Amino acid sequence: PGTPPLPAAIRSHSRVGRLRWLTGRREDGEHWDAFEGTGGRRLIDIAKQPQSWGHVRYWLQDLAEELQAVEREGSPPPALTLDRVWITHGGRAKLFDVAPPGTDSPVADSSWETTAFLDQVASVALGGLPVTGQPAADVPRPLPLHARRFLSTLPSLPTPGSVVLALRPLLR
Repeated sequence: PGTPPLPAAIRSHSRVGRLRWLTGRREDGEHWDAFEGTGGRRLIDIAKQPQSWGHVRYWLQDLAEELQAVEREGSPPPALTLDRVWITHGGRAKLFDVAPPGTDSPVADSSWETTAFLDQVASVALGGLPVTGQPAADVPRPLPLHARRFLSTLPSLPTPGSVVLALRPLLR
């Protein structure tokens, strides 16, 4: 009771990288919101085992495109915490505006810059948990040379858009 309606910006998302709001109600003691049902798991659950570059590069692309759209809109991004990254059964990454099911508290820092956040996503996904704070380029596992080169430049890329551009040739 008393929960305010979600902001219009959240209710109007229609991008791959965000959970779509379907409907909600704020009257007669009913206070709820319904979002699309998307099967999958939290990144922090998947990352208990190191993931392949073949998957992680697409997750980074989805997240970078979403953060680029947020930047273009001039709206603040959702909390940039690893527990808000959801990997769908179809292999797409989504940023949740609210804590996903099974989340008790944020994992790691919620004040990351966007490219630092993407680097941490790559580090955790490629190296597995726990969160160590090491750059993705330092993950101690075999990676293709082009992936290592990209990961070494990721923290210095200035914007999510520059991450999108740097990743595009690596998706082929």
